[in-house]
Amino acid sequence: MAILLTVATYNTFQERKGPDPALDALLRDEDTLSCLQEVGPARALGLKATLGPRAFVSPAKYGLQYLALVLPEGARFLERSAVSLNAYYGVLPKPWSLARSYALLRAGQRAWVDGLEPRVAQVVRLLWRGREFRVVHTHLPFEPWLRDRCLEMMSDLVGEGEALLVGDLNATIGDLFLADLLLATGLRPAGSEEATHSSGRRIDFVLYRVGFREVGYGTARSLSDHRLVRAELEV
Repeated sequence: MAILLTVATYNTFQERKGPDPALDALLRDEDTLSCLQEVGPARALGLKATLGPRAFVSPAKYGLQYLALVLPEGARFLERSAVSLNAYYGVLPKPWSLARSYALLRAGQRAWVDGLEPRVAQVVRLLWRGREFRVVHTHLPFEPWLRDRCLEMMSDLVGEGEALLVGDLNATIGDLFLADLLLATGLRPAGSEEATHSSGRRIDFVLYRVGFREVGYGTARSLSDHRLVRAELEV
């Protein structure tokens, strides 16, 4: 019998405008798999303290921002890890990332800082209502060359079988590397082409493949410069 899973992704913008009521409401929803980016340190500590084993919190950008993945009630982690994308141990930039940062600095581009900021992907295998599947949750660099180098790693992280790739990819479906990733992995985006960021771009995604079927999708505005994205998937 088919069962429904709600998946949400939300870049919280570190709650720079104050406590976010949409985020608070999402975290009270115990039936949703929630993937959060740019979580501030205080919120990250609060998630660990209040949600315990349902929350997987990973430092990014030198511990000033965090990724947080919150399981729905009744689910549990079978495996979980935080994979460094452009840095060693989430701290020291890899040579290619450092070289890109230096090249951008010499060119007078403000994006040079992006190569120095550690980016990670949370890779988990979870058990939910008798079904096992993989979730990759990430927040990719905004500088195109760095973003594409990190996107290149996603295929191996997603692996085979039932899987989701969720988060702020800082890319649109029109970007060649993301289009190639979808072709290579068989992933498909939930929802329409509605913008998810104040820039007018759709860069926040719930991507799914074999074992899932989309039955609902929606976005909501709140205090962040990103929309909160929800996808309802039939498992």
